[in-house]
Amino acid sequence: PALPTPKPNSPLWTSRVTLPFRNWEKWLKQREVLPDGKVVPVYKLASTRPFDYYNLFAEEALRTDKANGSNYLYFAVDDNFMKGGTNPVQIKVTYLDDFTGNWWVEYDATGSEINKKSAQITNVNDNKWKTITVNIADAGFNNRQNGNMDFRIYNGGNSNISVRFVRLLKGNDAISAIDNAETVENKVKIYANPTNDVLNIESAEIIKEIIITDVLGRIMFKTDSNLSAIDVREFPNGVYFLSLKSNNNLKRQTIKFIKN
Repeated sequence: PALPTPKPNSPLWTSRVTLPFRNWEKWLKQREVLPDGKVVPVYKLASTRPFDYYNLFAEEALRTDKANGSNYLYFAVDDNFMKGGTNPVQIKVTYLDDFTGNWWVEYDATGSEINKKSAQITNVNDNKWKTITVNIADAGFNNRQNGNMDFRIYNGGNSNISVRFVRLLKGNDAISAIDNAETVENKVKIYANPTNDVLNIESAEIIKEIIITDVLGRIMFKTDSNLSAIDVREFPNGVYFLSLKSNNNLKRQTIKFIKN
């Protein structure tokens, strides 16, 4: 159905480009920047729960708008988290691999390079959601890009890129910790993802606890059994987090999945 008239002082989507920021994620902020960074919301999901009408819908990703000259997604790093100096960081991007070609991150580096290129990421057009880690050794993040931003995702100039999630990690300790976690997580595979019925789990170790939470932290499923499949057909469409522990690993592992 068509959306009703917005509540008082609630801006329309088309006017939100004028707002300070659209998305926040642990010191990281995404904002549209004109003229080359106006994005398009995509992958709309509708909730079946009896929430307030204004919270029924959510777009799960943003994409660039090449047809209108917008090839970038811009991000700002909170100055209290990082500004100036020479900083090792990781930028993690969850994106849809739906074209053949290269894309990369351009960042405000130490020194005079405002739009320094990261290593290129090569898409193979297999239409899968993937998460890539971009390693940067010399982040300055001095707010010198367009709109006083710190880094941007560039679609490569030939095709649009759809991005679902971006996270920034700083410091050698943080990078080492996440690398160790990913080494362990590689022992666990889930499929299909996204799924509309059953989430299958493959693990090299015996699982002793599984918890599934939604984006608000509410527990949707919990078991102490070593399951290889979980029926999620009754879950509302959306993003969920599968958290588990194995007998041989005290660190809890968390993997994101989509119910559609």
